[in-house]
Amino acid sequence: MHDDDVERLQRELVDGDRWVIDGNHLPTASIRLAAADTVVYLDRSTAACLGGLGRRWLARGIRDEGRITARYVRHVATFRWRRRPEILRLLSSDRAGSLVVLRTGRQMRAFLASLSRSADQR
Repeated sequence: MHDDDVERLQRELVDGDRWVIDGNHLPTASIRLAAADTVVYLDRSTAACLGGLGRRWLARGIRDEGRITARYVRHVATFRWRRRPEILRLLSSDRAGSLVVLRTGRQMRAFLASLSRSADQR
């Protein structure tokens, strides 16, 4: 898929009334950030990310052999210092809606529980 196609698709997706997009494709982040009423940023430590990767690998075992490569582990291991500064810059400048930053598993569980309570009250 070409960059123009990715950008067009992003614009079409955020043009809807309700949407959730998971990901961190930085070249099109400003499109999503400008349209989002809420951004949830999982600001996990490198150790937590690598631990989660290891747990997923152990749980899936040999069935996931081709997906967790040395290159992917290196990407996860270096993501925080290579990509995080740019993400934080985008979050501080291109965002119109509210920002929720979750750093721990406990914070993530509490946030999900609050969403569930909010949905139950509607």
